[in-house]
Amino acid sequence: MAALLAAVAFQTRRAVRSRGATLDPERMVNRLVLARAAALVGAVLAGGYAGYAMTWLDSHPDLVVERVGLSALAALGGVAVVISAKFLEWACRVPKSDPHP
Repeated sequence: MAALLAAVAFQTRRAVRSRGATLDPERMVNRLVLARAAALVGAVLAGGYAGYAMTWLDSHPDLVVERVGLSALAALGGVAVVISAKFLEWACRVPKSDPHP
């Protein structure tokens, strides 16, 4: 998910920065909504998995390695989704036009 968001962000950034490209406003709004929703879901997942990992810290050592490790990895995945989504939000910004050409 994070890689897909990053790819869309790079494509959007390139399209916004090119002078000759015409941007469909509806498509840009859809990408912005996607970015905001993905950032929210990624944050919830990262927090949920981090909390789940912390509940297993005082368990049997074999369980700690397995469950805390996988939960921490999933939490990092959620953080990666948030970072990619924020980059997509940033890529959707249209630069201010210069009033003096």
